[in-house]
Amino acid sequence: MTAQTTDTVLYRGEDYDLIGLIAAEPITPQDFGMTPAMISTACYRGYFCTYAIEDDRLFLVEMTLRERDGRYLPIGGIQPVADAREATCSYKDLRIPVDYTGSLRLASGFVRECYIHMGYQKASAFETVLDFSLDAGRIVRVHDRSAEAARKRGAFKKHFEENVAWGIQESFDLDMDIW
Repeated sequence: MTAQTTDTVLYRGEDYDLIGLIAAEPITPQDFGMTPAMISTACYRGYFCTYAIEDDRLFLVEMTLRERDGRYLPIGGIQPVADAREATCSYKDLRIPVDYTGSLRLASGFVRECYIHMGYQKASAFETVLDFSLDAGRIVRVHDRSAEAARKRGAFKKHFEENVAWGIQESFDLDMDIW
């Protein structure tokens, strides 16, 4: 197993990893009539996205995917650009409003010593951790969880190493536990 490619969120000039959510994913290839297929062991779900938060609103700005049947449809009038080396296509320069209602956890400043070579990295492995509550794609609340993540620094890695069977399953979960 391999650490998974995360979605990226651009917020206030910084890149954040999307490491947790409550509710479904903000947007998927299925929303555009496409079915993803595994890209690699680092991307089992078959796609990854870049979002931007601008004017307290969530937008999809890029999507890279491997479409199961090789049927890449335009997104927002944008044609995909192929990457034959990865057998994927990318949709760049999008600005699709995402009407997501739920919570997203964004993190930056990864602490390398906390790396788990499996699934998604947890909040306790990052310096900055922000929880966003959204209603119909609009930010209604931002809660800084960085201090709590710092207090639990490395807790998930320690627990993972002590209980690998549990850790494998938990590492692929995008829950909102701090760990």
